Amino acid sequence: MIIDEHGMVTGLPLHDSHLARLNYDGIDLHVTLRTEGGHSRVELHEVKKSGFIGFRLNAILSEIFAWRVECVPEGVLNMNDGAWNTLLVGIYSDSENLRSQVAQIQRDLKGSFLVQFNFSYGGSFAAICSDIKAEDVGLIAKDQ
Repeated sequence: MIIDEHGMVTGLPLHDSHLARLNYDGIDLHVTLRTEGGHSRVELHEVKKSGFIGFRLNAILSEIFAWRVECVPEGVLNMNDGAWNTLLVGIYSDSENLRSQVAQIQRDLKGSFLVQFNFSYGGSFAAICSDIKAEDVGLIAKDQ
């Protein structure tokens, strides 16, 4: 897995993959994506916050972004479907409170990752976690 200079996760065939499985054990979130050649798994470790907008089963992934919380580009906060708004949707209705909450997260959770899954068909998901890993896992049995 590579995170490019814009925060986009690359190095795996993730674009146009289908959401196959979400597994949250109260600490870690494991996302399995069905790709053209098999499956990829993205693991978010020690999830501290998460938010969903318009989430649907069988969603088709467009891209994944990941930044250290203190390094998220300023423009992301101004995007209605950006990672901060996805994470905090329904909690803060005005931009002043949203900015205040973002600043607090950046102070309190410095070093953590803000991760956003953007789905072409199926909404958006964002989370703050301590670490992110992604790997190609090939073909997997239905019950794994």
